[in-house]
Amino acid sequence: VTPSILAKYFKTSKSKQKTIQELAEEVIKGYWGNGSVRKKRLTAAGYDYKAVQDEVNRIYRIVNYII
Repeated sequence: VTPSILAKYFKTSKSKQKTIQELAEEVIKGYWGNGSVRKKRLTAAGYDYKAVQDEVNRIYRIVNYII
């Protein structure tokens, strides 16, 4: 799967852009894949991969602290 195909599949308009929190929840659920696949998909869809991954890490730190 090429980045251009991913961009078409995951493309969202500015008005429909998801929040970092929403994307992080989708990442945790596995909707965006893993590793480099996730990075390619998020980037192709116009999202800031690092911001999303930072939020995922923050959520996991909270969950691990509680457990």
